[in-house]
Amino acid sequence: MFSSTWEDSIQNILEGSSPVLNILLIGFIFPLLSHFILKLTSKNFSSLDLIKQRNIVTYISELVVTSAALALQIYVGKDILFGPTGNDDETAQSNMENSQQLLFLSLQWISILYMWEFSYKLKFGKPLLWHHILTLLGIQLIIATLHEYPPSSSSPSSRFYLKCALILGFHATFDQSSYAALLLNHFKKSSTWDNVFIAASIDRIIFKAALFLGGAYLYSTALLAGDLVSGDDGEKTNWDKFW
Repeated sequence: MFSSTWEDSIQNILEGSSPVLNILLIGFIFPLLSHFILKLTSKNFSSLDLIKQRNIVTYISELVVTSAALALQIYVGKDILFGPTGNDDETAQSNMENSQQLLFLSLQWISILYMWEFSYKLKFGKPLLWHHILTLLGIQLIIATLHEYPPSSSSPSSRFYLKCALILGFHATFDQSSYAALLLNHFKKSSTWDNVFIAASIDRIIFKAALFLGGAYLYSTALLAGDLVSGDDGEKTNWDKFW
């Protein structure tokens, strides 16, 4: 019933409680602290109406959470895109499993952030609403797919779907300059805001175009190679027609 060591028991508790802890941190503790600190330190913030105050707290949360998620994605990106490192198959397989767990954690952070944003912001534009809905749908679908393709350093299908999950994650996390520009706009830093907004527009066009082209290349090569429609045993899965 219990693990053989205290270390194993603590590890099991942390793994089981991780989603709850992340929800508390991202959806409650961090926004509450941000709002409290801004109230104490910024007269501009206190003078704004509630809608703008919540927008500022939202942009700060998005900036911090997406930066943390992006750091995880960059950390595991090398193993997922180019194959895991390791002196033997067992080490490579272990590295691939760790990479998937960290990638899932980054996607979990994004999902919690977006769900919190739905309940916290008082005004939601339709483009942003559809962006969040479609991103959440894509995350749920790719994670469900990967449950049918366990992480494998030697399986083309498994690596294909991990790459898809990574690209989807990058789509949701390469927006730091936009959040910075929106924060400056709300704090009336007009001259600085202009420059940051222009830079944000340029980098979003470049990064989003690169991610789109990379995703299109990945999908087309996997489709031609047959990696898209067969599992590790060569048989079709429930996801072959969908993707």
